[in-house]
Amino acid sequence: MGTRSWVSAKQRLAAKLLLDGMSGYRALIEAGYSRWTARKVGYLLRHSWGLRQAIVEEQKARDLRLRPSPKRKRYDRRPTALLVENYCFPENATSHSNTPIERLYDDTQRAQRIADGLPPKEAAKPPAFMEDMTNCPECGRSISRRQLFLGPSGNYVCPRCAGV
Repeated sequence: MGTRSWVSAKQRLAAKLLLDGMSGYRALIEAGYSRWTARKVGYLLRHSWGLRQAIVEEQKARDLRLRPSPKRKRYDRRPTALLVENYCFPENATSHSNTPIERLYDDTQRAQRIADGLPPKEAAKPPAFMEDMTNCPECGRSISRRQLFLGPSGNYVCPRCAGV
């Protein structure tokens, strides 16, 4: 079952302002995003399907692609244009989650580390206290194996299901 995805008016306004040439921060502020959200344009583009889709639709309507301009000394808008170029593409419209974009970002970071001569980061392993965790078969609650009790059903269950 797919998720329900739509583009809000706030996202459409932000896309319009971005393509008008505003900086990412200023466009998001004018569209109604908070200043804390507007500071993280890349994070928002990676995690907001609606904003990416709004940018793609606006680019298609104007027949214009947001391209990075030559670097300037002040108020450089190249990073925002590069983010839009990397994350907003029409093929993503059919996806039902942000997983493809997150994988693209992770692969890009991994490739950058390898290009810099650093070893790729290993997958984060869970903390030591989480290794001893399990789920209660009755209620599904996460609990330490040391806290399990023999319940009325004959299974080891959490204290709440055992009636303790």
